[in-house]
Amino acid sequence: MAATYSQRKTSKFAGVGVVNEDHLVVHAREIETLKAEASRLHEIDTAVLSEVRTQLETFNITAEFEQLEREVAQFKAQVLVLGQDNADLLLELTANHAIHACARTTQMKQ
Repeated sequence: MAATYSQRKTSKFAGVGVVNEDHLVVHAREIETLKAEASRLHEIDTAVLSEVRTQLETFNITAEFEQLEREVAQFKAQVLVLGQDNADLLLELTANHAIHACARTTQMKQ
């Protein structure tokens, strides 16, 4: 005996009772759609995470470079101060040498 249309479209599902096979197909499609969407979102998340990591690296490199620039500026300022100190010391030594030379010359002339 051939099954009627309603008998063909329904079946027992895990003891829950009669479930329409069309609903099972729809749910299976929905599950596959959700899996595909989850996979797509995972790929997007992976790409975004990679971009964020790249931007973070760039930010860290930029911050490190800016810190190095500040340190170089401080070093240059220290070198300028030392250079000025050396120039002042050289001027003082030259002046002392000139004074002593004049004093010797004066003593020799007397």
